[in-house]
Amino acid sequence: MTSKTVLFLGFAALLVMAAPAFAADASTVPTPVAFGVVDMSKIMQTTDAAKSIFSQMEEKRKEYQSDITKEENALRSAEQDIMKQKDKLSKEEIDKKRAGFDEKLSSGQKLVQDRKRTLDQAFNGAMSNLRGEAARVVADVAKEKGYRAVFTQD
Repeated sequence: MTSKTVLFLGFAALLVMAAPAFAADASTVPTPVAFGVVDMSKIMQTTDAAKSIFSQMEEKRKEYQSDITKEENALRSAEQDIMKQKDKLSKEEIDKKRAGFDEKLSSGQKLVQDRKRTLDQAFNGAMSNLRGEAARVVADVAKEKGYRAVFTQD
């Protein structure tokens, strides 16, 4: 927990515990309710598990980017070859080569979209799992400390 969270929890506990002192009849005062506050955004960004997810996603993104760059270079080379042959080939042959190039270009664009979708799904799944695990840990800590409720900082 951060120092702000601890300070806030301490202040809240003091307020809750001081309530009976202000009551006229202590027998009618309900038992204090302890609660906690957790910064889930920080957990989702700074824990070792989160850092690992970000690192793995960045590594995969770089791998995909390298593959895409190779594909782009191959497409540029194919287009330059078509341009060089433009004067030597008939219009039908050029059109046929151009159609093949367009098909490769379309296939490359689809590959990029598929890879982006795969990365997004993997990232969202991993973060969802982390969120669920963090919620279980928070629930365990809350139970251990006797908190009746835990609020997120946001």
